[in-house]
Amino acid sequence: MNHFVAFAWIVAGTVVGLLIVMIVFAFWNRRRLESKPGFSQLVREQIQGNLLDEIERVSIGRRMPVLITHSFWRSQAPEGSRISWVQRAQITKSLILTGDLVAIPPKYTNDFTEIVCAWLAWAFAYPARRVRLSDRTWELMAQQGLSGWQIVVAGGGNMTMNNMHAGRDIIGSTNSGRDTENQNSGSFMSRSFNHSTEVELGRRAVAAVVAALREESLDLADATLREKALDLADKLDTESNAAESDEDVISGGMNRAKRYVISAGGLMSATHAAVQAWQKLRGDY
Repeated sequence: MNHFVAFAWIVAGTVVGLLIVMIVFAFWNRRRLESKPGFSQLVREQIQGNLLDEIERVSIGRRMPVLITHSFWRSQAPEGSRISWVQRAQITKSLILTGDLVAIPPKYTNDFTEIVCAWLAWAFAYPARRVRLSDRTWELMAQQGLSGWQIVVAGGGNMTMNNMHAGRDIIGSTNSGRDTENQNSGSFMSRSFNHSTEVELGRRAVAAVVAALREESLDLADATLREKALDLADKLDTESNAAESDEDVISGGMNRAKRYVISAGGLMSATHAAVQAWQKLRGDY
């Protein structure tokens, strides 16, 4: 009997010891992974926008789960690098937290398997692989025609929902019939959405170009080109934040940015992408 009790204590102690080691390892490994340098805000937003575009492209309908493939992540990695597990997890988690993506939890055969898999996913920062667009984001992309980049950078989803509520409240107070409200609400919300979204997207698009110019100009060997790029970034920043910005000045600045991209010989890819996004927003690309 004493041998049995001693054996039971040994087993229990071993199990407790293993649990402690697993918990300590999980926290250590998680902190190790998260301490690694991540992408700049500009690059991260571009990847997030591309991820939303990819999910919308392969979705066959609203609320349809999509598997994020390894080939997608490989296609998004900057030249000469790779997107790590923790970076993938950060990108997808941020989109889930903003309400643009919904994670589809995997199914397990029993509770023990679920606990072990959940521990592994947390300890090794595994990203969500099966996701779907939220209803709000699906509406913006499939029906309103917004791109993933526009939603990520401008926060278009929140603006649209606010406009919808505002439009519904105003129309409800000025029209007495339910049919009349339904008929008018669509056009009202569309006008409200388009105006506020255009203003905010334009501002954020210019800000993205400014950030890219400032970041990439630091790597330019040509001192003259570097000074010109920084000077252009300052001028665009000032003009876009003015009470009444001059669109001609901003357009001229974007043309200068494109010339600098060509002169840099491929060293200003983020600036190039940001200018293209601004052009797409205006319908010029």
